[in-house]
Amino acid sequence: VEVVCSDIGEHRRRVEGRAVDVPGLALPSWASVQARDYEPWSEPRRVIDTAHLDPEEAAAQLCLEIEGRCRQAF
Repeated sequence: VEVVCSDIGEHRRRVEGRAVDVPGLALPSWASVQARDYEPWSEPRRVIDTAHLDPEEAAAQLCLEIEGRCRQAF
């Protein structure tokens, strides 16, 4: 499963709006997120785009797909 946020503005808003809830944890800046090296996946995968989904919606979509695939296997 690959989780992406295809809306750059939303992605930036999320990164810059994070709050530290773990003492001593340094959160990444938007510049450091953009500077990360990304290597595209070469294998088949399920992509969840969270640009317009909240975490519960994204998880529900994934659970439904997994349940469907499990039913097909048996």
